[in-house]
Amino acid sequence: MKLRNSFLLSLLIAAVIFLTSCGDNNNESSEEVVKSINVEVQTLTSQNYTDYANVVGTFKPFNDAKVAHETGGIIKEIIKDKGQYVKKGDTILILDNDILKASMEAAKAQYDLAEARFQRQEKVYNENVGSEFEYLNTKFNRDQLKALFQQAKVIYEKSFIKAPFNGVVDARYFEEGEFVPPAVPVVRVIDNSRLKIQAGIPERLVAHIKLGAEVLVFIKELFEQPIVSKVNYVGKALDPANRTFPIEVTIENKSGLIKPDMLAEISVSKGDYENVVIIPEEVVSKSDDGYIVFIANNSKAEIRYLDILSRTGEFIVVRNGLNPGEKLITMGFQNLVDGEHISIVN
Repeated sequence: MKLRNSFLLSLLIAAVIFLTSCGDNNNESSEEVVKSINVEVQTLTSQNYTDYANVVGTFKPFNDAKVAHETGGIIKEIIKDKGQYVKKGDTILILDNDILKASMEAAKAQYDLAEARFQRQEKVYNENVGSEFEYLNTKFNRDQLKALFQQAKVIYEKSFIKAPFNGVVDARYFEEGEFVPPAVPVVRVIDNSRLKIQAGIPERLVAHIKLGAEVLVFIKELFEQPIVSKVNYVGKALDPANRTFPIEVTIENKSGLIKPDMLAEISVSKGDYENVVIIPEEVVSKSDDGYIVFIANNSKAEIRYLDILSRTGEFIVVRNGLNPGEKLITMGFQNLVDGEHISIVN
């Protein structure tokens, strides 16, 4: 009897252990079914966006002239030296012109005499006293000497090296008393009240850059905010040295703080877009099939493949793949798979 009772007790204990084990397995299976990943989400919105191409440009004077003399000569006097402001037509320096002045004065005297003779001959001719031949002879002689005088005057006046526009004498290449060879620059005059930025646009972007496109000019050493301007020139020919197309942007520089040959970072507008979605760069992952993100859809993670319009470094502008109102998973997405259960914690 005792043996039978011991057998029944053992059988009962084994049954309890078996049932308990099955219960644990069922609980674990149930837990696996409802297990989810905690995530944080951001509701997507749309906005208007301007896409920019970022390049580096160099400031150049809007007007820049190296002034030379046709025939050359010895520098007689320096009127305006380096760093001095000049107006258009101001004399910067004078070449030796004593002989030129004498020639001009001699031509002037001959012209004045011919003019006086012509006036007398014209009076006589009008009174029908003199002949037409004498009248025309004195007239042609007067006109010839007048032309010679004007020629001598122009040559003399060219000995005064003058400013071609308002600006600053930036350089002088010869000293007083030195001989200036023909057609060799004597001084350099620049106008830095207006500057032009010269930059190169990569050939892959040139189709997007239009004349008049908005430009943001960043000079972080001088200004906190960008200067807004426009593209004034787009080159027609490719620079074979660096495979870029030249562009120019003009800005005002009344303060004179910006100096020629300084560098500027410029952002040139490539186009304006309406109702695009912009998301943080860090939520985008790279897969074999392209760039992906996850959105929350009915407590499950849904994978989305992105058609990227532009990348700014901090943000990505999405052309297709996301819609306003959807919930983008911004935290906890690193190990997600498509269709995985999620719990939104924010």
